[in-house]
Amino acid sequence: MDSADNFKADGREILIIDDEILNLRLLGELLSREGFKVRSAERPGMAIKSKK
Repeated sequence: MDSADNFKADGREILIIDDEILNLRLLGELLSREGFKVRSAERPGMAIKSKK
């Protein structure tokens, strides 16, 4: 069994920054399926403002 098979995100948060909307959607969907809480931004300034 691969160690990646045992990995669970358990609600950890991840921030994705990309200027391509399709990339944000795809990465967001994939990471959400793995249990991450996903925040996304199209520009670095948006990412800084999105910090909770």
